Amino acid sequence: GFSAGGVNDTTIAFDGNTPYVAYMDYASGNKVTVMKFDGNSWQNVGSAGFSAGQSNYISLALDGDTPYVAYMDYGDKATVMKFDGTSWVNVGSAGFSAGQAAFISLKLDGDTPYVAYSDSGNGYKATVMKFDGTSWVNVGSAGFSPNTANYTSMAFNDNTPYVAYSDAGSNYKATVMKFDGTSWQTVGSAGFSVDIAGYTALTFNNGTPYVAYQDGASSGKATVMGLYTNQKTALGATSTSPVTLSTPIGTNITNLTTTASSTKDAGYTYPLDLVDFSATVPGGSTNQVTLTFQTDLKPSDVTARKYNSTTKKYADIPGATITETTVNSKHALQLAYDITDGGALDQDGIVNSVIVDPVGLATVASTNGGNPNQTTPKTPDTGYGAPQQSNLVVTVLVIGAISVIGAGLALIFKSKHNLSK
Repeated sequence: GFSAGGVNDTTIAFDGNTPYVAYMDYASGNKVTVMKFDGNSWQNVGSAGFSAGQSNYISLALDGDTPYVAYMDYGDKATVMKFDGTSWVNVGSAGFSAGQAAFISLKLDGDTPYVAYSDSGNGYKATVMKFDGTSWVNVGSAGFSPNTANYTSMAFNDNTPYVAYSDAGSNYKATVMKFDGTSWQTVGSAGFSVDIAGYTALTFNNGTPYVAYQDGASSGKATVMGLYTNQKTALGATSTSPVTLSTPIGTNITNLTTTASSTKDAGYTYPLDLVDFSATVPGGSTNQVTLTFQTDLKPSDVTARKYNSTTKKYADIPGATITETTVNSKHALQLAYDITDGGALDQDGIVNSVIVDPVGLATVASTNGGNPNQTTPKTPDTGYGAPQQSNLVVTVLVIGAISVIGAGLALIFKSKHNLSK
């Protein structure tokens, strides 16, 4: 606990082996303080609490041994300051953003500072600005994201800025965009995370973008996703609906085919066919695979099932998630799950750098006869038991009541007829 008091919005950066930290400093009226470790102890860089007023959304970057900090200032706008060796000075004008700047992310491209933020002046969409030596200018259009962007995080790859964020237009799933020199373009699919992505953080490793985030699909636990570059698409053998397989960086898809389920799965049918795929992977590794099926079915209509061609048996896929998405503006279901080389879901069961996994989305089989691929939609549970059985009971009771009433009327008619004689 080396700071003078409580802190918030901590951020860290390195100059070689020297760590610097910036934070909102409760002991200095919630202003910005930067400290560095000199090898023996933590020392203030310049004055503690050097910002003009209270701060929020603090982000730190280093140009050699020159620290820069960006933050939302007491006027709720973006301000960037740097340490000139003696004191902290503004970089350009203080409060340069059009409106409130939230979720600020500061990065340097060479010695040029860039900031990304959620821009209240443009509907809380993402905006990136850079300092051109004289003033702060927009990089592409201000508010370039199609919808509200939260938890904006910026990183560079070969002088190209990328921004990751929680995308309100995709139910707050993660989206990444990059600036191509003219405009901002989506990288991969918008809303690629399975569920809500909070606290998105973007970085690169060997040219591959990775996003870490708080995962709404995993009870708020941490998840990291890399950009899938390995994809193959095939048409369903009988359904003719396209299915796309995606595997992570470092893997290679060697086969993707679809087949009609020749071996019956008691209680289930496979209207989208079985998908048989194989891929080379690092030996013994666990990788997430994603299968995207173009279909009008809903997640509640289907179950993820695996077929074992050796035992001729089917089983549910543990840990699988099925979510709705769109492909070329058409409704689709996305199946995602982890498979380990040589693990239970790997068909050959051998650690040999190859995964083989026949899988499918199963629907509950119809009990009404007829087309074996025709399914009976699941009836919502209303809390009153099995609706079809209840309907049958009601029908029998109604028919029985009608029979009793008919018999009673016949007796009455017969009695009256006898009295009239």
